[in-house]
Amino acid sequence: MYVRENSVTGYAEGVTLRPQVSVYGGYSSDWLRDIALYPTRIKPALGTFQGVGGAPGLANVTLDGFVIQTLNATNGASNYGIFLNQPSAGVVLSNNVITVGTGSNAFSGSSGFAGGNGAQGLSGATAPSGER
Repeated sequence: MYVRENSVTGYAEGVTLRPQVSVYGGYSSDWLRDIALYPTRIKPALGTFQGVGGAPGLANVTLDGFVIQTLNATNGASNYGIFLNQPSAGVVLSNNVITVGTGSNAFSGSSGFAGGNGAQGLSGATAPSGER
């Protein structure tokens, strides 16, 4: 799949890769390719913290020639430029510029449960005479 350049605002969406579908950016409106001259930007909308993703087992796919930019995460979320969950053979990421915003602080956890009573300790030794 060939994707043409876009403005500095970029495509305001994340991209999900599919097996055996390679994606190439950096094309002009006349379909000439120069990734430096015709940047193709992926800039997911606020609230989306993954620029490019792929399902487990993703195989035989190339992502080439993109500028991937994510915003800062909020509400305890992580942030990924590219997140591939257990990819298989033949996955190629090349000629991409990836700029990722910060992840956000996690939420505080809840209090733990009270522990049970401990076992009875061993009897202490008797101090030698004259010592306390």
